[in-house]
Amino acid sequence: MPFRHGAWDNKCEAIAALAASRDAVYERLKKARPGDSLLIQQRARYLAWLGRWDDALAAYDAMIHDHPDAEDAFVEYASILLLKGDVDGYRKWCARLAQKFASTPGYFVGTMLARACALSAHAGIVAPQVIEWAEKAAARAPRDRRALHAMGLALLRAGRPREAVAQFLSSIAAGEDSARNWIGLALAGFRAGQQAEASRWLEKAGGWLEEKQLESGDRTTHLSPPIYITDWLETLVLCREADALLENRKLGNVRIRMARRLAFEPARQV
Repeated sequence: MPFRHGAWDNKCEAIAALAASRDAVYERLKKARPGDSLLIQQRARYLAWLGRWDDALAAYDAMIHDHPDAEDAFVEYASILLLKGDVDGYRKWCARLAQKFASTPGYFVGTMLARACALSAHAGIVAPQVIEWAEKAAARAPRDRRALHAMGLALLRAGRPREAVAQFLSSIAAGEDSARNWIGLALAGFRAGQQAEASRWLEKAGGWLEEKQLESGDRTTHLSPPIYITDWLETLVLCREADALLENRKLGNVRIRMARRLAFEPARQV
């Protein structure tokens, strides 16, 4: 394995992930390779999969200090802060990202900023700024599914739900027929007054997550989420928001389905 992230990550990520899931192996490797940011990131991801939010954040802190430009990790970090209920920490994290990367060129940075700072309405970043980041990313990759999804989130936070619906649908058309897009469509649809469509998307997301819970709920045999962990953590955050929205609207059977779906989320730390 390399000591640093780099162009060879794709060849080594699976090996690092397996090592990071074995406590004794990880501790030995960490002592032998203290600068291996890929290994530490995979450990952080494994801890997040287990629902050990504080331990995961500590590992991300160590990795980000050593490798400060790992964009996926910034979205994962933001998601975990929200999942553990640390809204103030999330707001500070978004401010830190904005200060560090707002003027940095590049498609992936713009997508990362938009995703991280549009995960919640509580980011503390003005909506036009988030939309600007998403637009820059979309301009560089106008048919990229991730950029389209990020634009959907940005428009949702800007109070433009009908436009958000169009972007989430475009992301699906571009190849990402995923739970995070379905839940985005549900959230935007409810806010746009499209109750029936929103419920349909939410039911679809709930059914998918229930199926994955049955397939991979045992963390001793399934060492990683059923989808890429950045997307998985974001999906959990959006699920929480949808659940709160349904609770407020008292939507009966859909609420019950959502409660079942949330069983997929790892237990909180005590």
